[in-house]
Amino acid sequence: MFDVFQTPWLLLSVAMVLLGVVFFWRQDLFSNGGNGGGWRGWGGGSGRYLLPLIVAALAFGLDYFVRTDREKIVSTVNRAMDFAVERDFEVFNEIFSPDYSDRHHRSRERFRMFCRTSMAMANLEQVSKRRFELVVSDDGRAECEMSLLVRLNARSGEMAGTQSIFWVEVRIGLKKTDDARWMISGSDLVTVNHQPFGWSQVP
Repeated sequence: MFDVFQTPWLLLSVAMVLLGVVFFWRQDLFSNGGNGGGWRGWGGGSGRYLLPLIVAALAFGLDYFVRTDREKIVSTVNRAMDFAVERDFEVFNEIFSPDYSDRHHRSRERFRMFCRTSMAMANLEQVSKRRFELVVSDDGRAECEMSLLVRLNARSGEMAGTQSIFWVEVRIGLKKTDDARWMISGSDLVTVNHQPFGWSQVP
């Protein structure tokens, strides 16, 4: 089912149907000798097209100004991917929940330390999504599974000579905050190059 807050296509379809109705009604009125007087309340002539334009504007307005939970979650995940590459620790606490934990890191601070000291994290060059599946629960929690293409800078430094491109499967848990933001509450590496893998194996 379409969500009018998430995509403009439903209301745009309605606008197109209304435009078609207006156009063919006008054609019918002229073919029968009418003058379209029934539309004078909408400004006569061009006013008959006002309603479809209003619906189309509403479609884009709702899509632009109202952010759904899914859009907020995707934004948080994208920020996490950008953080992994840029290593901007000023935004770390905005992305990861205060009660963050995973199988290897029992607190947000331990995960933060891992991100600071990991050789692989320090050499991340590019991370891009190839698959994204999301389930949002009514209790303010969500879980997504992603396939990522990860590229390391393996041309110099401590990672020199190692494989540079990896296919990574990741599972991420998120929770909704009191101010309606979504933050990452946990994450797990599932596979790397189709082999079982975990955070403890990342150099």
